[in-house]
Amino acid sequence: MTAIGGTAGFSQPWESRSFAWELGLTESTLTGSLSIRRTGGGLSYAGHETHAQSLAAYQRPLDAYDENRAPFTELGLATPHFVSEGENPARGAAIDDSPALTRSLTTFHFEFSPGSESLMESLISLFDPGAAETQGPETFRGPTTYTFSASRDGAAVSTADWSLHVLAPYHAGGPYETTHAWDAAAGTLSVNNYTDTVAANFPDTLAYLTTGTSRFDSLTIEVEGLASELVGIGFASPLTPIPEPRGTYWLLALLGLLKRRRGR
Repeated sequence: MTAIGGTAGFSQPWESRSFAWELGLTESTLTGSLSIRRTGGGLSYAGHETHAQSLAAYQRPLDAYDENRAPFTELGLATPHFVSEGENPARGAAIDDSPALTRSLTTFHFEFSPGSESLMESLISLFDPGAAETQGPETFRGPTTYTFSASRDGAAVSTADWSLHVLAPYHAGGPYETTHAWDAAAGTLSVNNYTDTVAANFPDTLAYLTTGTSRFDSLTIEVEGLASELVGIGFASPLTPIPEPRGTYWLLALLGLLKRRRGR
């Protein structure tokens, strides 16, 4: 999914930033709109970029991401996604305006153009889900909660057969500690114990949801977590392979798959 309209930039908590998107398929192209709104954390940034650009925003090395033993084998650094974040001045504005441990609610609302809808087994990608932050004696490592709500022609669509895969793109720091609990019936993903011991391991994990037999024309994703968390969400067709497990640190969630943070 790539942006074909809208402008990246900064918004107040009462404002939404809108984009137009397209998703190229073998014989057709799906289009639609996206609105992103972040409340609870002051000024925020929203835009469309690649994984490489997300890493660059945090001055993270790019070579290790593609050369580790368990890479995202298809697009790697070129993977596109939409992002929202609230506390990174490197984005070009003084948006580091909230106290540490401030919570926020980020809402991504995708609408398909009239007459179109998602395909079965589509992919939703979540870039580095979860976050960690410390203020004095208090440390936050979760939960960060993702809630997925889909509908078709105005009727709710079940997420009961959606499933989750989690990939650890770095092995140098050993197995990740972050836990991912997917409740398919409720459409919620809870991320806890966010790994913050090896700063270079960013993204800590990459999570992928497949949408099973569902078809929908509207999708809302609400993310409750830290104001400093980078929320990165992408959408891909069923033709996009899920990353292949290349090492022992591959997690397949048993309960249930569309294709951060300050101080990094």
